[in-house]
Formats: sequence, structure tokens, C-alpha cells
Amino acid sequence: MREPGFFTFVHHEGPLIEWSDDITERIIYIETQKPVHERATRLRCLTRIPEDRLPALYAAGAEYQRVKQLAEAEYERVKQPAGAEYQRVRQLAEAEYQRVRRPAWAEYQRVRQPAWDEYQRVRRQVLTDPSTLALVKALIPDCPWDGHTIFPKE
Repeated sequence: MREPGFFTFVHHEGPLIEWSDDITERIIYIETQKPVHERATRLRCLTRIPEDRLPALYAAGAEYQRVKQLAEAEYERVKQPAGAEYQRVRQLAEAEYQRVRRPAWAEYQRVRQPAWDEYQRVRRQVLTDPSTLALVKALIPDCPWDGHTIFPKE
């Protein structure tokens, strides 16, 4: 059930009173995500302010929501055609980008692959050579490497 309104201590550092469109979302968050030792205090301090206790604030909030909805509707009316044009142009640009990128990527791979293969061959050779471990041990005399990890079981 959605419960909008002004509430005290929606957040522990304030503000003192804050609007919530649906305080049940916050309550669920407190009950599931906040430290257990904070939950009772947070929920005890979280109280809905009755409309008749702060009528000016509720009236101002209602007016804000009314104006906001009108402004959002106008914004969407203006934005929609521009968004459609953006998507059309973006699709054309994406197609052109892919047309140019694909052969460039293929050429990059063609040129790069032999060097990568040679690097991997040399790397495998170095990593399997016993002198490599001797080099590491010379550089790091107290190296705890056990052949699998630097965090061997104790």
C-alpha cells in the first residue's frame, strides 16, 4: 500500500521533516538493509505528520506536484519529436560507424595476431623455465610462492 506524506526522520541525519511518495519503501529498506541495532530507533522516530498539523506545507506540496505534472507533460510533448529524430540520426550514424569499424578491426586483428602468438610462445617458455622462479626468489628472498599462490596454507 502506497503511503505518501510528510514524515519525521526519513533519514537519520535529517532533515527533520521530509516528503516521501511512498514511505513503505523506506520502511522495508530500514528493516532489511540498516544495521539491526539501529532499526527500532529509526522506525520509532519515523512518524507521519498529519495534514492538519502542517496545512501550509501540505498545500505548498500539493501545488508543487500540480505544477510539476503540468511542466513534465509539456517537457515530454516537446522532447518526444526531438528524441525520435535523435534515434533516427543515431541509427544512421551507428550503421556508418559499424561499416567503417568492422574492416578496421579485422585489419587490426590480422596485423596484431602474429605478434600476440609470438609473445604467448615466449611467455609460456619463460614461465616454465626453472630459472624464472630462481630469478623471482633472488628479487624477493622471502617470497612465499608455493607454486600456486603467495598465500600458502599454514
